[in-house]
Amino acid sequence: MQGWRPGADTVRGDPEVGELLNRARHLFSEHVLKRRMWEAGLRA
Repeated sequence: MQGWRPGADTVRGDPEVGELLNRARHLFSEHVLKRRMWEAGLRA
C-alpha cells in the first residue's frame, strides 16, 4: 500500500514539494501523481 500525506510543517502549495514530486513522477502512475499533487495543494 502506498501512502503519503504532507507533514504538519509542510506549507500547502510549496513549490519545492511540487518539484520533488515532478522529479519522481516516473515512480507513480498518472492517477497517483495527481493525487499526491492535490494532497500537497498543488496543481498537476
